[in-house]
Amino acid sequence: MRHFLLTPLALAFLLLGATQTRGDDSLGDEAIKEAITILEARKAQAEKKEDQKKIGDAIASLEKLLAKAGDPKKVDPAKVDDELGLTPAVLSKKLAGRAVFNKKTDELTLVYDLKDKADLKDFDLGDAKPTIAKGVLPLKGGESIQHIVKFKTLTLTGQISSHFNGKDHIGTTSGVTISGSGTLVIKGGGYAETGFWSDKGLFPFKLEVLPTRVGFTSGTKQGGVPVKDFSCGQVTLSGGSSGNQFTKLIFTGKLDDEWAKEFFSK
Repeated sequence: MRHFLLTPLALAFLLLGATQTRGDDSLGDEAIKEAITILEARKAQAEKKEDQKKIGDAIASLEKLLAKAGDPKKVDPAKVDDELGLTPAVLSKKLAGRAVFNKKTDELTLVYDLKDKADLKDFDLGDAKPTIAKGVLPLKGGESIQHIVKFKTLTLTGQISSHFNGKDHIGTTSGVTISGSGTLVIKGGGYAETGFWSDKGLFPFKLEVLPTRVGFTSGTKQGGVPVKDFSCGQVTLSGGSSGNQFTKLIFTGKLDDEWAKEFFSK
């Protein structure tokens, strides 16, 4: 875990120092901001409380440094993160969530605190009319919204509060469905029962969609299904039959190449 923490932190401080040498702190601010986003994703995915605390302490330290450094929204438009030109400025323009593209892993991380209705810009709402309040995204029974990003691989973490009625809570356009009381179903065959739900408030969940495995963790229980050459697609959040609530959603995964080329070229 120690090396896991040091990598984004070291990157942030290294870029900050290099930028200050040139007398321009915008790159340093952006490096810190990116490190915070990555660490928040890792904290949400950490299972041990001691690991969560270490990462939380690191985030707090970086947030203090960012406050001293100046405006966190300043970016260098010349900085290019990959062949698509996914600069912080481009990501900020095209996506409402706090976004970081990791060139080494070829992964995009999107963080939604759900404290502002602007986060809904990254979702196709269809006929749904959800309202965000106090960091919670509520969906009525029968409602669903679809995230606009098309992923090849994905780790989605968040919290959910639900009565867990109906077949749809979380799904993907490739045929993954989380239904009932925690059943992971793959279109065309394969299912796993995590069997842990609670309607007494929010509790954590994690959906993993990989080429060879799809897994789901709810609370302390987890299950998985082997797959072959699988791709995630887009994520759908639903209200089941009696309504669901979601909070603190973090998407991390590799983008679908064709989708990315079309989306970021517009």
